[in-house]
Amino acid sequence: MPNSVSFSKETDGYKDTTLTFNISVTPISLANLEPVNFTFSVIDQRNRVVLFNNSMTASGNNYVADFELETQTTAVLDLIVEVNAFTEDGERTYAQSYVNIDGFSNAAPVILFAENPETVSLPDQGSKVVSFKAKVTDEDGQNTIDGVFLRLISRASGEVSGSPFPLLDNGTQEDEFAADSIFTASFTISANNDPQTYDILYYATDIGGLVSDTTQTTFRISSN
Repeated sequence: MPNSVSFSKETDGYKDTTLTFNISVTPISLANLEPVNFTFSVIDQRNRVVLFNNSMTASGNNYVADFELETQTTAVLDLIVEVNAFTEDGERTYAQSYVNIDGFSNAAPVILFAENPETVSLPDQGSKVVSFKAKVTDEDGQNTIDGVFLRLISRASGEVSGSPFPLLDNGTQEDEFAADSIFTASFTISANNDPQTYDILYYATDIGGLVSDTTQTTFRISSN
């Protein structure tokens, strides 16, 4: 089984493709008990999703299996191939191999819109949560979006510590719905903040390394 598969724009072009992988293992004894059952799993390292989980068959002194992966020449994947061996006594041993699929990016992500409040007044007491949102798409598929970020730049003192900040699309905190292509970041404003104006620069990256155009907005904290 190969450890890597590479596509190029020049030789492969933009297309769907099917990759066939063959797995072969030679068993050895485990605590003097011969393994009697072999299975394999294929796991996407980025999200820990199990893509395949199946048994292996005996072939001479080896156990073998194959799987077909439907993908695109623009895909970038890091896979774990795990083989499990079980004995009659229930003991388990396993071995892992890694496969990298290196596609090429067809197009950079696109920010369809970015929005945040233009002005928020300082609270008299307590705090306020302010949301910053960006809707992002990618021609190569939403799963190729690697990250969405915003740079927070004070016009008085420059880029703030910790910038750029990630925006998330996981349905937690101020993000309303997971996987709706709207990415959200939230910040807390308290009475201790200084009134000032910020430039907000939104951008997105894909797993092929391409970067979207930047979308700019402004955000102002005003005194009461």
